[in-house]
Amino acid sequence: MTPYCRGSHVLWHDEPANQDNGEWVDADGTTLGADNAIGVSIAIALLLDPEITHGPLELLITVDEETGLNGAFALDIEKMGIESKLLINVDSGDLGTITIGSAGGGDTTFKRELTLKEPTGNLTFFELTVSGLFGGHSGVDIHKHRANANKLIARMLFSLTLQTDVYLSAWNGGSKHNAITRESTVRFAIPTEKQKATDVLLDEISKDILSYYKSEVKGAEILEPDIEIKWNPVEGAPICSAEVSATILSSINLLHQGPISFSPSIEGLVETSNNVAIIETKDSDMKVQMSTRSSIDSELEEFRKKLASLGHLTGWEVIPKTPYPGWTPEPKSPFASYFRSHYEKFVDDEVKMEAIHAGLECGIIGSKIPGIQMVAIGPTEKDLHTPDEKVLISDVIVVYELLVSVLKDISNLQL
Repeated sequence: MTPYCRGSHVLWHDEPANQDNGEWVDADGTTLGADNAIGVSIAIALLLDPEITHGPLELLITVDEETGLNGAFALDIEKMGIESKLLINVDSGDLGTITIGSAGGGDTTFKRELTLKEPTGNLTFFELTVSGLFGGHSGVDIHKHRANANKLIARMLFSLTLQTDVYLSAWNGGSKHNAITRESTVRFAIPTEKQKATDVLLDEISKDILSYYKSEVKGAEILEPDIEIKWNPVEGAPICSAEVSATILSSINLLHQGPISFSPSIEGLVETSNNVAIIETKDSDMKVQMSTRSSIDSELEEFRKKLASLGHLTGWEVIPKTPYPGWTPEPKSPFASYFRSHYEKFVDDEVKMEAIHAGLECGIIGSKIPGIQMVAIGPTEKDLHTPDEKVLISDVIVVYELLVSVLKDISNLQL
């Protein structure tokens, strides 16, 4: 069998881990790297521990998972000589849950060259920043009504274009294709005579946004307690035309953020979603990167066609990345049934099986090894892909000991 760890790389940060409460491991001011790294660590420990009883064992660690599943795409089964027909992915929690299916996905990038010119006439420049958002994983957190900083800026400035000329200078927000954008900053100019009206409008829209995301409706959690929206005058810089700026803002404002549809067969499971992940201005180029996910390949491609149509109609070069396949659930497979039974005996409690909206490399690996049976497990991790990411220490021990038990007992599985 193959304990399998997906991973872009093992991330160990210079910042010390914060273990003050004795329950969780997290990091100060940066993503911990528990998502991927803890699975890699567990699998290597299993391989190196001389006290563990097991049969033939293969360990597969991939690279560049978080940036595009590149290691899994490049996997050459014949050259590597992989023989295993059972696979345990150690990259899916929480404890007490077995993942048996995941979404496929594909990124789409909008790109255009900006013709930036030195400003002329009487213009006032502003810098607008949206920050303090939860962010989170663009798969497992996409349904949680979390704000996307890129989309909030598009909302505000698109509304401004309906009242006055707006001249974009630079816009940067987000850094990972699979994370909901926590912070975004844009620099732009407006005619100086419209400065007071601009302040009034931005203040009105800001209040509307804060009212929604900080709503204290009885019995409901505040969606974004730390959201901050601010704008300040700044020095001038080269700008693009009002016409191009309006088109850019209109197109990004039209981009869908969040769930598009839910599964008709699995209650509560997001079927298709889109995340406006990254907006980047470098020199005279602007890029907008989106991550689309779906458990239905045809729905994934249909939505990506819509993105391409919108991009082409609004003057963008559209660059679609090769999609990765989903992992179709097989809850009655012999291995899934065995693993659930063994897991429940081990923890003396009921264990659930589920499909998730996140992308796991199991879909790609399953397409390369026909007939392989797979499950995915992991310790409880919270706030993945954010500086608040953390892993529950006690769960790591349980997962490790569970895998030791499975390796010892796996010979009893009848395939």
